[in-house]
Amino acid sequence: TFNLVDGVGLYGGFPPGGGNWNDRNPNTYETILTGDCEIYKVVRAS
Repeated sequence: TFNLVDGVGLYGGFPPGGGNWNDRNPNTYETILTGDCEIYKVVRAS
């Protein structure tokens, strides 16, 4: 389970190695939250 902390934003879509906000492109750079590939995952946010 990934528990996202209240009041904290999680942004993806950045190129490998990071980049700045202007480099962000979620359609090009997929963001994946992953743990052990053998285990069921849950993401919770509000």
